[in-house]
Amino acid sequence: MKLKIKSVLLIFYISAGFAFNTAIAAEDARIADLRKNASVKNYSFPNDILKKIEKAEKGEEISGLDYYYIGQLYEKEYNIRIGWKIIEILKPDIKNAIKWYKKGSEFDKYNYICDSQLSKIYSRGADVPQNKTLGFSYFVKAYRIEDFTSFDEIKLKSDNGDDRAQYLMGDMLLYGYVADQDEKAGVAMLSKAAAQKNTDAILSLASLYRYGEGAIKKNPEESKKMYLEAANLGQVDAQTTLMMNYLDRGSENGWEPDIKKAIYWLKKAANQNDITCMQWLADNELYFAAENKDVQIVDDAESLVWCRKLAESKINEYLSKHGVAEYQFKLAERLAQGKGISKDPIEAATWYKKAAENGNIGAKKALADCYFKGIGIPKDNAEGIKILIMIAEKDGPKALSNLAYLLHKGETVPQDIPQAIKLWQIAADKGEDMAQSNLGLMHEQGNGVQKDEIEAVKLYLKSAVSGNMYGQYNLGRMYAAGTGTPKDEAAAANWYKSAAEKGNVAAQNALGLMYAEGRGVIKDAVEAHAWLNLAGASGNEKARERLILLEAKMTPEQISEATKLAKQRFDLLRSSISNK
Repeated sequence: MKLKIKSVLLIFYISAGFAFNTAIAAEDARIADLRKNASVKNYSFPNDILKKIEKAEKGEEISGLDYYYIGQLYEKEYNIRIGWKIIEILKPDIKNAIKWYKKGSEFDKYNYICDSQLSKIYSRGADVPQNKTLGFSYFVKAYRIEDFTSFDEIKLKSDNGDDRAQYLMGDMLLYGYVADQDEKAGVAMLSKAAAQKNTDAILSLASLYRYGEGAIKKNPEESKKMYLEAANLGQVDAQTTLMMNYLDRGSENGWEPDIKKAIYWLKKAANQNDITCMQWLADNELYFAAENKDVQIVDDAESLVWCRKLAESKINEYLSKHGVAEYQFKLAERLAQGKGISKDPIEAATWYKKAAENGNIGAKKALADCYFKGIGIPKDNAEGIKILIMIAEKDGPKALSNLAYLLHKGETVPQDIPQAIKLWQIAADKGEDMAQSNLGLMHEQGNGVQKDEIEAVKLYLKSAVSGNMYGQYNLGRMYAAGTGTPKDEAAAANWYKSAAEKGNVAAQNALGLMYAEGRGVIKDAVEAHAWLNLAGASGNEKARERLILLEAKMTPEQISEATKLAKQRFDLLRSSISNK
């Protein structure tokens, strides 16, 4: 199946029904409820998934969960509709599904949803050559059981009454991992493990009772009882499931919304280092569906404690470098602002540094600001600028050009014209049209560089040809005045027109004057009025003054025609801007 990625306005309806736990994105260890739960927020199939494919194929980072959804898109059959008319049927493509599941497996050290799908595919061998050895290896990775070396070992220990092996054997039989699928035998094996208080087995049975799966009849009360049993025995995934259900995400199964109980189980899971729950406590905000609002979980001081725990966490399979950096930055912000603690600019700067070292862009910008202002660290403009340059270099020529502009203005960062010129030159050499125009202006004025009007014209021309309205206007000025190039008013008018049509107010005024005086164009009062009117409407006082003089020489009919023309151009400009 070849997927075409296009920007088209289509409404997609999905014929295959499956949904997933909202907590998957940050914590892929929620084994039981990943199989079926409330719809994941912010995902619609397959529209958003096509965008994820496009990002991944461009080399941009997507999440482990995204790889799973892409794999599902290839593994299932979907009817794509406009209204109720099927326009295309996407047939299963197991090879592409495997490719994306493997990407997800490689992306995360532990990715249950991708690894378990691969185990199932290779174990069953329905659409690919059966390979139970490979199926077992993915099962081991999915269930994090590196201490087991073979299926036979699990079976032997299960037969001898080992509750953990019974749980694993139960899931193998239930879902067809390595073993031949046998739902009744799987449930029986899980029940044996649950009788020995194996919390993973209790959790699996709770999920089966909740949805009526695996040869078990749906029984919400029994499900709730088993979730509570597992949670009270310390099963963190059961605790997070209870939290989610009390937030009104399990109301269809008889759960009564209860924010206090939700917070109770949230804290229980967080105290077992569940990263998602720790993050909710640190962010101090939880969506309570029953009241359709975000609620504060703890006070600022307790929230700060959780924020600090995350900031001090070691990077592992649950918390990425990016995740640690995010909370290092948040901790720095709270210390800087005095939220939940007395202001401490020195410690704030320390955490900004740590977050910046881990790649957090916000922290890098804040650290640069600390250097510029001498807050929490000694003032050092050069170091601050160095940080901003590193950020801009990563983001490309446009970012370098924008930073150069800030350094030139010297309003939000210390002024450094030589550095601004250096950055504009780098960006201009890479084809950035705004940098070419700004650098041209520096050469024209001799600002920070030796005055060179010929070089200015060359730079303006590069910018103008790329479609930059400032480069076009500046080039028009040079042709109109004969500066750095032979005087050519017709060329000047052409470049003014190009810039004016893009909304450059100075170009609109200049073009209006050329039409009023017949320089470079045929004299035309209507065109002159229309362009001056546009410029004047944007605040150009000279255009307004000239418009008054021009109207004294025009007929009412000419003024009416010119006004209509100006409105048409204004509407066209507004439309082009809104479509960008």
